[in-house]
Amino acid sequence: MKNLNLEFFKKITYCHFLTDWASNDFFYPPVFIWPKFNEDIALENYLKTVGKNLSTPKYYIDLYFHFPLCRYKCYFCRQFSIACRKHIFYEKYLNLLIKEIRMWIHKMNLPSGRLAPDSIYLGGGTPTEFNLEKFFFEIKKFINFKKIKQIDIESTLEPLKNPLKFSFLKELKPNQRVRLTIGIQSFDQKVLKAINRYPFQKRIFGKVFRNIKSWNLGEVAFDLLAGLPKQSTESFLNDVQFLVQQKANLLHLNYFLNTPLTIWGSKHKTQIENKQEALKALQIAEKFLQENNYKKTSYGSWRLKSQPQNLNVQIISPPFALRKNFFKKNFAICVGPSGKGRLPDYHGQHEVQILNTCDLRKYEEKIENNQLPIEKIYKMNNSENKRRAVIRSLRYSLIDKDLYKKVFGRNFELDFPKEINFLKKTLGDKLKISDSLVTFEHFAGTLILGKIFYSPEVLKKCTELIKKRYKNCNFDLNFIPYIEDFNKIIVNL
Repeated sequence: MKNLNLEFFKKITYCHFLTDWASNDFFYPPVFIWPKFNEDIALENYLKTVGKNLSTPKYYIDLYFHFPLCRYKCYFCRQFSIACRKHIFYEKYLNLLIKEIRMWIHKMNLPSGRLAPDSIYLGGGTPTEFNLEKFFFEIKKFINFKKIKQIDIESTLEPLKNPLKFSFLKELKPNQRVRLTIGIQSFDQKVLKAINRYPFQKRIFGKVFRNIKSWNLGEVAFDLLAGLPKQSTESFLNDVQFLVQQKANLLHLNYFLNTPLTIWGSKHKTQIENKQEALKALQIAEKFLQENNYKKTSYGSWRLKSQPQNLNVQIISPPFALRKNFFKKNFAICVGPSGKGRLPDYHGQHEVQILNTCDLRKYEEKIENNQLPIEKIYKMNNSENKRRAVIRSLRYSLIDKDLYKKVFGRNFELDFPKEINFLKKTLGDKLKISDSLVTFEHFAGTLILGKIFYSPEVLKKCTELIKKRYKNCNFDLNFIPYIEDFNKIIVNL
């Protein structure tokens, strides 16, 4: 650890946020070092082989569908999406998504001809701007819904004004397995105008809320962001208080990451002025929620205690985030532009991560030519890298030592003694190590110091590409919350 270069770790972090639409830098290795995909024949042969085993309990199958269009392109959004209001394009991309998943199933040559996933996640973009009744009707022809534990659907408020938006679910009968996540972000008209969002969200909320209750869904969550342009502490707290008054069951409170991939970030290279005010607002909001019968269930998530979680619905991240039951072989198929997935045991030896193209024209062209729209692919070429990937994928500075041992049959601290000793020396009492967990609850620290678990070969590749492609970048990480606090913590390098 003598050669640790913290500034280099910061550069890796910046390059990740510069190139990856799909995550918060919890993927290992970062996508900017993944090679271009050019192995169509090898992958197709693999899919035929693995498809024979997908009916066995050892596989946990996730499906993620990325819907790439929105009515507005919000200035805070870090996901791959394009503003569009023409119905013809929504219809076109819906058909492309349906065709792509059919291609996956066909290439896997499943004995039954049908895929039986454990979960389905619809993200975007705005999935509810599409014809979801047609979508579910079509995919049910070749997807078995009996095994599905949960269906997650993202939305904004506007599409939900239609009282018939989810009426088709009564026939499909998965109502109590559906979790709807509504991206409110703010009710403040000044803020909404500044981020290019529909400015009258509070005006339509009552009607939408009545519709939601009539659909009898498994769970509904509401997202709010702190630190948005033109947003004050009072504005953010008013939004939280309003949703609490409505007895919203589940709230997600997050900080606006003004990364290079946001429109706001591309126009304003530095963090907006109210960064510290936003962090303070989050702290006040959390105290307010505790006083009003809400319990923190995970990072940024608060549940109303008097409305217990539906047992049929779990808090499941999109399948591009490694889940806690990865001791089963997780097969995450991501459909749509910018979708990111993972395939187990490439030719029985390697785990594979795949990334779809982030170009709508290329995506359409590949699907029309009956090609999977994969742009990049990364093979985990040894067991050590698999172990390092698991550590980096456990979010928010949490390493479950018991789970690590269950998966790999090894002791985490014996596998990575140098890394643990360095963290102890560097972080002091900020690092908590119990019999079963290692925790460091510090967002900036997770992103930067987490690179200590990168393998030498991954670090070498990062060095080469940063010098070659990104040497002229500004590498400004001021969009990350608590970065100043993190710089103060690091005292013993």
